Amino acid sequence: MTDQKSAKIRAERGTWSKPIEFTLSCLGLTVGLGNFWRFPYMCYQNGGGAFLVPYTVMLAFAGLPLFFLELSLGQYAGSGPISLWELAPLFKGVGVGMMIICFMTNVYYNMIIAWSLYYLLASWQKVVPWEVCSHDFNTEYPGYYTTGSNNSFTQNVTSRRTSASEEYFNLGVLGRSGAIDDFGEVKWSLVLALFGAWIVVFLCVIKGIRSSGKVVYFTAIAPYILLLIFLVRGAMLKGSLEGIKFYIIPTWEKLAEPKVWADAANQIFFSLALAYGALTSMSSYNHLHNNVFKDSIIVAVGNCSTSLMAGFVVFSVLGHLAHVLGKNVDEIATSGSGLAFVAYAEVVTYLEPPQLWATILFLILFLLGLDSQFAGIESIVTCTMDLNPNLRPYRFWVTLTNIGVYFVVGLLLCTQAGLYWVDLISYYGTGWSMMLLGLAELLIIGWIYGANRLKKDIEYMIGHDLSKYWLFCWMGISPLILTVVFILTVKEFRPLSYGDYFIPAWAQCIGWLLAFLPIAAIPASALCVILKSDKELPVQKVSNVSEVGSRFCS
Repeated sequence: MTDQKSAKIRAERGTWSKPIEFTLSCLGLTVGLGNFWRFPYMCYQNGGGAFLVPYTVMLAFAGLPLFFLELSLGQYAGSGPISLWELAPLFKGVGVGMMIICFMTNVYYNMIIAWSLYYLLASWQKVVPWEVCSHDFNTEYPGYYTTGSNNSFTQNVTSRRTSASEEYFNLGVLGRSGAIDDFGEVKWSLVLALFGAWIVVFLCVIKGIRSSGKVVYFTAIAPYILLLIFLVRGAMLKGSLEGIKFYIIPTWEKLAEPKVWADAANQIFFSLALAYGALTSMSSYNHLHNNVFKDSIIVAVGNCSTSLMAGFVVFSVLGHLAHVLGKNVDEIATSGSGLAFVAYAEVVTYLEPPQLWATILFLILFLLGLDSQFAGIESIVTCTMDLNPNLRPYRFWVTLTNIGVYFVVGLLLCTQAGLYWVDLISYYGTGWSMMLLGLAELLIIGWIYGANRLKKDIEYMIGHDLSKYWLFCWMGISPLILTVVFILTVKEFRPLSYGDYFIPAWAQCIGWLLAFLPIAAIPASALCVILKSDKELPVQKVSNVSEVGSRFCS
């Protein structure tokens, strides 16, 4: 396809006003909550500084090659995650599977953003509410062994020492019940927070990349400034050095454990938002000759560097908390919501003034989640309009309808069992199925579309030759790594649990359904292509990549 025709098609879809807006949007997408609350704990748990060895290896030979591939495909095709699979119609289900994962992620991720918004607003009170134990929901003596509640979760909480911040999150904010099927009542404060979070997202993506591309100047850059402020403050606290030692002192023996290498690959995979569809959606709005190679390196390295920086922030302050409580760092080190909304929330109560530091903390979390969510929404909207070009004039209504659906589905997460469902979707729905889709993507592009062909396509876009290193990764090294990591992940897999509480079998079945749904989209889509084919077999169409490629490229 000629550059003139390509320019016409891209003009109809829209392009980034400036290349920096694309770079910042991708950085905002990849630098999310996981960098702040997952990487530091994983690094500490897997050998401290020694973990950086497998982390760097997995970035170089698995994460970066697939990251570069996805950005290149989107830019070259000028279309979203489903439409671009015209390059191999039989495997369009890969794009469908990515959008299923994207939908599930959008649902639960915005609930976490809503929690951050809730805490952000609560931080402005005269006394931050998780600092005191005088609320109606508090157990008899927070921080001590107590009894007397009929709520099974509360009984579990009060059978051990708890903090005011833990009770505020679990009992005050979430009203957390004792089981995944104990929905209790809807927490209207969370409904309001969720509604507010979706309103903010909607206003930011209302005009697609034309609006979100401007917002990311703040949402992608501000977290770095705030993290730096927290890092400087954390380094000045007593006990911070002990916390940092726990984080970076290497335990080299850990490198002999296969699980450490698998964890490094998993962290790279999810941190870079691979096999999620958002990368191809974002890059599809680039000009054809944008230097996607440079963007890939900047974003991938920037994302991993941010994870490392976040680790220093987290463990410097956890070191101070351990010092104040008279505990070892490993007794309070945790990951996920327990780090952000319990341990870290407690830390800010020891800083003066706590309202300021709480505001900075939860503004960081809110912004980290927000610009990741922009890309998730844009992916769904992009796919919808690429498949139905007549809807492009109605972007406002397409976006509003999508967000309305997410809000309604998200009401389940506002019940007293909401946390369990957030974890269920995250644990099963966006886990190893993403890795299988990434593996399928590498095999199809590397061996069916052709890695050499893709290399030439990229060279045409960026105007210079690529190293054969990329061919070796796309065709062999990266698929091999993902295969081994997938096997190790399945081998180490355990049902979702909370201490002694394991979610029931029916909930696990729902979880496995969420996990298999994106993968099932591949054979289901292939079957549809076969049934709709009235002439030659789809396999022949796939094999004839030259014909498909020339029609597909823009």
